[in-house]
Amino acid sequence: MKITTLLTAGLAAFILVGCANDQHVFYQGKCLSCMNNPMTGEPVNYDPETLPAGAMDSSRPVASSTSGVDAGMSTLPGVSERDELRMSYSGDVDTAAALLKNAFGYLTPQEAVAQHGTMAGGMMFNGGGYTFSAIPGTTYSMTRVYLDGSLTTRVSKGKSGADVLLTYSVYGRNDGPSVPDVMQRVERVANDALR
Repeated sequence: MKITTLLTAGLAAFILVGCANDQHVFYQGKCLSCMNNPMTGEPVNYDPETLPAGAMDSSRPVASSTSGVDAGMSTLPGVSERDELRMSYSGDVDTAAALLKNAFGYLTPQEAVAQHGTMAGGMMFNGGGYTFSAIPGTTYSMTRVYLDGSLTTRVSKGKSGADVLLTYSVYGRNDGPSVPDVMQRVERVANDALR
């Protein structure tokens, strides 16, 4: 027990020494071991002046612009543009989720592996912009890369049927269609799927 505690403490100290000496871990030009305070956005374990350009997206939360009706949406660090669309569906939550999953081409991790192979399919769900979680009969959350951004669909059980929230977010510079144009397309696809 004592040896395990000492080894754990030693390993933690070894890992933190690298951060204290500005020996951070970088992958594809991004700092993986740098941390910001989630409340203030201030750097916790690094000096932004000493990092290479682009190693951290921002040391402060970035306010997102919204073109949706609900201007009170929460902001996410790194999001440059974001819009939401809320819809209702008179059928059950499972049917709504299945219809939207097919309409927008969402995948489960198992489907991604079956379609793209173990390596590529697995990478799609490990930092590749894809997520899928489901509690059948209650709620579904699906995210995928969509045009120059990320499309997330949340379907939850409502008072009479299902409530749907579609969110499109762009991280960084948007070289594709404008967010309002994308949301018009998203609304059209969702309406067609839920007829």
